[in-house]
Amino acid sequence: MSIWMSDEHKKELLRLKENMYKAGFAPIEDILRSEMELEALEAQIRAAAATEVNAKYMLWSVIVAALAAFGSAASAYFAWFGITHPPH
Repeated sequence: MSIWMSDEHKKELLRLKENMYKAGFAPIEDILRSEMELEALEAQIRAAAATEVNAKYMLWSVIVAALAAFGSAASAYFAWFGITHPPH
């Protein structure tokens, strides 16, 4: 895993790239572009991991909501049954 680059560090790398390109070092541009692309890919991986965790929480919340709805329906049924069938 690479070190996170701040915006200032990225701007400094871009300035360095421009100076080296003017001096005739075009391959440096490819290296810097690759480093930035790698950082973007690592950010996408972190976002995907966070999405996976959120999906698990969402699944459990749906299960709990379904159980609560079932309990509510059962309670309503027993309340109706108690009203329509009074004890003798």
